[in-house]
Amino acid sequence: MAGSFQFGYQVGVLTGPSDLMRDFYNQSQTERRGAPLSDTAELWLWSTTISIFCIGGAMGALSAGYLSDVLGRKGAMLLTNVFSILGGLLMGLSYVFNNYEMVIIGRFVIGYYAGVGITIVPLYLVEISPVNLRGAIATIHQLLLTIGIVVAQILGIYAFDYKTGWPILVFLTAVPSIIQLFILPFCPESPRWYYLMSDDKENVEKKLFKSGGSVNLKYRLLKYGPFCHFSCLVPICLLALVKLRGTDNVRNEMEELRQEQTN
Repeated sequence: MAGSFQFGYQVGVLTGPSDLMRDFYNQSQTERRGAPLSDTAELWLWSTTISIFCIGGAMGALSAGYLSDVLGRKGAMLLTNVFSILGGLLMGLSYVFNNYEMVIIGRFVIGYYAGVGITIVPLYLVEISPVNLRGAIATIHQLLLTIGIVVAQILGIYAFDYKTGWPILVFLTAVPSIIQLFILPFCPESPRWYYLMSDDKENVEKKLFKSGGSVNLKYRLLKYGPFCHFSCLVPICLLALVKLRGTDNVRNEMEELRQEQTN
């Protein structure tokens, strides 16, 4: 579930320190190349920093299905923690190495991790949960995503709003992944994944019955039919409409709007 929190964290983490980070971009450019960025170049670089997260996320989401089938739901989440830690290190150490390109690369790497996470985490939660609790447990994904946004904005605006604070802020995204590396191995693998990947499905069913999987086992294994495929179009269309509203763009500009109101 750390993937859900981290996705939300990355959505909101650049809101608070945006001005400090853009100053760092200019400082880095001046010290390394002898001239500051033009206003246009600075705008393009900052826009790239924000938007490249989405590009990485798209690539992560497209590869998540393959990873979750080959490695298992739990295995894929364990592997992709490496991307989260790597991205956090790149962004956090960019100030030490005076290199703003590391921030951009780190955002892309974190975006890939988030894309995999928001695809596999709700799938994993649904497949390991009892049928009578499946709906409630599935909402944890969205809840943690929202909490991640709130935590990132609070920390960025009130806790790390100083020149050397933003590297710590962007590195903190790696902390949940470090914790997850130690906790996730103790969590169960998806019974549906075991069932679908097994050549001896009858034997898997017997093992699941013995391990407490007797309650609505057929529903937990969930063989999707044509109706299920058609019904998937409904949430897909709803999510597409949510993103087309442009609320993410408003969130990214929230700090600038707040400063304008203050002045």
